[in-house]
Amino acid sequence: MAISEVRHPPPVVQHSVLMQLDRFSFPSGHSAAAMAVAFSFALALPVAAGPLLVVAVLVGASRVFLGVHYPGDVLAGQAIAIATALLI
Repeated sequence: MAISEVRHPPPVVQHSVLMQLDRFSFPSGHSAAAMAVAFSFALALPVAAGPLLVVAVLVGASRVFLGVHYPGDVLAGQAIAIATALLI
């Protein structure tokens, strides 16, 4: 049994706004990418850290709002991005 067959839609939104849902939602790739870019640039340009991180968090929130990810999917993606940026 595949993971996509076991998981139910996120409880925040029962019906997704998008037509085609991503069947492999853990972790959220969009959230990871947004946070990776934001956090990396924030380390290099501390002056821009606030706005960059706000945008990255909003990307993650939008994934939950659209009903394509659970909050844990988004947080895992963002945590992986931050850990990777710190290692590099």
